[in-house]
Amino acid sequence: MSEKHFFLGAAAGFLLGLLCAPKSGEKTRKEMETYYIEIRERILQNLSEIKEITRETYENIVKNVVKGYQDAKLITSVEASQIRDELKKGYYRIKEQLSEPADE
Repeated sequence: MSEKHFFLGAAAGFLLGLLCAPKSGEKTRKEMETYYIEIRERILQNLSEIKEITRETYENIVKNVVKGYQDAKLITSVEASQIRDELKKGYYRIKEQLSEPADE
């Protein structure tokens, strides 16, 4: 499964959550989409450096990366929870993706 397919599904769920978020407005949705993409990329970067990825390792990386954004006040605690929950759902797809040989 490609990274694109996984993140399209995760993004759809995340964006649905944004539509129900307490804040409103196009700017908020755009900011959250940007942060989601940045967080996802940092998580993938961290995971690519690890040989054996367990569910616990994956969830710790997700938690720590999201916490960094929350601590920097880039996202609220509610937004952090939504992002963290969406990303945690993707453990098996990420593990499968990272075990696939890289395309040349």
